[in-house]
Amino acid sequence: MKTVFISFGFLFATLSISTAQNLTGQWTISESEYTGLSYTLVEAENGLWMKANDGIIPNQGAFYEKVGEHQYASEEQNHTLNILDHDQIQKTTLFNGETKNSILFTKVNDAAEPTSNAVATSIAWRLEQNYPMEIKGWNTPMIYQESFIFRNVSLNLSDNGVMNIKGDQVTFRFRGFTGRLFVDLIDKEDNTIARVYFKAQEVAPEIGVGGSMEGIIKYEDAQTLNFEKYPEILIATTRLSLGAERTDKGREIIYNEVVLNQIAQDMQRRGIALVGDKQQ
Repeated sequence: MKTVFISFGFLFATLSISTAQNLTGQWTISESEYTGLSYTLVEAENGLWMKANDGIIPNQGAFYEKVGEHQYASEEQNHTLNILDHDQIQKTTLFNGETKNSILFTKVNDAAEPTSNAVATSIAWRLEQNYPMEIKGWNTPMIYQESFIFRNVSLNLSDNGVMNIKGDQVTFRFRGFTGRLFVDLIDKEDNTIARVYFKAQEVAPEIGVGGSMEGIIKYEDAQTLNFEKYPEILIATTRLSLGAERTDKGREIIYNEVVLNQIAQDMQRRGIALVGDKQQ
């Protein structure tokens, strides 16, 4: 077993790779139109990593979960890998449950690079493709059925875990309100893995044109995720969901430790151990 320490910004990870089996190594596509394309396959306990060695190929870093003795499937379930023998794999693309195309892979040799490096670069590529994660031009409905709103809200989550938010806080009533924005980090199973609350801020009403009441101020804040304690959080997040509330409570981050621990266990089964400080 070989262990490699890697970091992506504030993300620190230790990758533990299970003992290599026949599938681990360099593979090429047999069809002549794809001549020269090379892939690294790394076998983990419960699946198979595939990394394209040419950076221009889409989806170059992918994990295929083992679904049968000789079959693996991608997370999106639109690609399957069928093991024909020790040096041939049939990759099939499915569309609406029917075969769209099939490509034959042939093994060239054992891994030319350490297997841990192949998995690490696949993870790094995923982070590069997914971040920054953004929401732009978001508007709240009325908060608690009153004319207190946030509008033109933009949120940016960078690959080092910094979240920046900005927009307008508005009241259309004869009284102001104190409120804050928050964002949910959601995984592929629609679990909320963390809720990030931003600062509470007050807006006061002002007399506008024709005696109308409107108060508006800029809303800006930033929060940083705790990677040392929850190193799997960036990899697990697939989308963001904004919300707003009327409150005078300050900023905080609430982590769903049950879900995060399950995600960490799932990653370990795939040959990855993201090691952080789990001390309370």
